[in-house]
Amino acid sequence: MSTLFATYSEVIIAVSIGLICSFSLGVVFDKLILRRLANIARKTKFAGDDILVEELEGRSMPFFVLTGLYVALLTVGLDEPLEAIIRKVFIVLMVFFLTLLIARIISRMVR
Repeated sequence: MSTLFATYSEVIIAVSIGLICSFSLGVVFDKLILRRLANIARKTKFAGDDILVEELEGRSMPFFVLTGLYVALLTVGLDEPLEAIIRKVFIVLMVFFLTLLIARIISRMVR
């Protein structure tokens, strides 16, 4: 069995590699980069940067995982209608997560 251009095993391998790599990048971002940004933010007088870093901690993983899944699926060579659906779903999910993140940041800054 195969899709128009890729076999199911190719899709599974690509998705697995994409998820592992994106999850690893997400962990590195959370553990290294955000910790350094948190240390820098604590030294400033502006509270907004502290709020931004706090809201990103633990909530950045969906961005990395979705992006890794998206890139993996698009590199496999699926047929064009399926790729169009994947693009649209990716955009909807990213807009959803960004909207939630921005809403949380703004609501904390207003308090």
